[in-house]
Amino acid sequence: MTGTQNNSAANYRVLTILSLLSTFGAAVYFIAPLLVGGYVTQLGFSSQQGGYIISAELAGFALAAIPAAIWVKKLNWRTALYLSAACVIMMNLVTSSLTGFALFPVIRFLSGFAAGIQLAVCMAVIHRNLDPDRSLGYWFGLQLLAGSVGVIFLPGLIADFGVGAVFLVIAGLHALLLLFIRIIPDRGEIEQMPEVKATGSIPVLVALGFVGLYLFEAGIMGVWAYYERIGDAGGISPQTIGYALSASLFLGFLGSMATAALSTRFNRLIPVALGTGLAIFCTALLLTDFSTATYVISVGLFIFAWYFTLPYIMGCIANVDATGRLLILSNMVAGLGTSTGPACAALLQTSDSFVPVLWMGIITMLVSILFISRLALQPARE
Repeated sequence: MTGTQNNSAANYRVLTILSLLSTFGAAVYFIAPLLVGGYVTQLGFSSQQGGYIISAELAGFALAAIPAAIWVKKLNWRTALYLSAACVIMMNLVTSSLTGFALFPVIRFLSGFAAGIQLAVCMAVIHRNLDPDRSLGYWFGLQLLAGSVGVIFLPGLIADFGVGAVFLVIAGLHALLLLFIRIIPDRGEIEQMPEVKATGSIPVLVALGFVGLYLFEAGIMGVWAYYERIGDAGGISPQTIGYALSASLFLGFLGSMATAALSTRFNRLIPVALGTGLAIFCTALLLTDFSTATYVISVGLFIFAWYFTLPYIMGCIANVDATGRLLILSNMVAGLGTSTGPACAALLQTSDSFVPVLWMGIITMLVSILFISRLALQPARE
């Protein structure tokens, strides 16, 4: 019993370091609204250009999963983390000095690609756990807790020192974590898991899950990237927006911890349907009479719903994954969704009207449930 507990504690220590690496490497997930606002107010970019920069970074994050699905079984995990961390640090240092739009998407794409390598190692670790929903909930929760603390200070940092200071902070925090990479396992061997019990064709189920995951993330991120701009257009003060975004990330932490606590107690379909429905409701709130109260409620529950639902969706895929590759590739699919979401939203936005963006989010999230539901009904892996 003691050996099992020690092994579990070691796994959570590794997950903690990997969660923090993911937080600082892919901080764009949590601070996208603040970055878009900073690009507009500090650098003079348009809202559309800000959306394209976010999309470029998330595209790099997603595409890193393609080669990772091959090398993660063969290469030294620790070496991969050291090299990718060094690249993230360098790209953030370069970004901090940029003032023109032309190089921004390229540099952020490279930073996102390096962060995606770190994510692949994390997914390999999570796959070794027979309760991926709980591990994913813990992993997302730590990221959101760290992100919520950061968002409290970032609006003031951007106002006083410019948006470039954000990237210097990210580089510095990432450098500190280099000291702890040594506790990560040094061999990327993914064990073969017990045979999957599925009630349908696994390739079909996986395809449905991937499409559903893509649509969910595209709809969610397409709206989330513009929450700061939506609040600003509604006349809400920057301080209120900053506090609301920070509180929302903490609520996201609670959402992911709820997933970790509940696991598959109520299977996966019920949580996925409830969580997606709540995200749709929060988006629709912004289409009603706009006020500070509706904005704060919307952004808070939106992130709770996002990070309550996402671990379950990825858990659905991990449940029919016998090799670990599908869970890694699911991050590519999610990344493609989060990268194309803001880009599509940028195309839909007209004359600072965000109504088409909100409708895009509602429709894509609604359709995502139809694709995920079949996979969510599969019996849990034993």
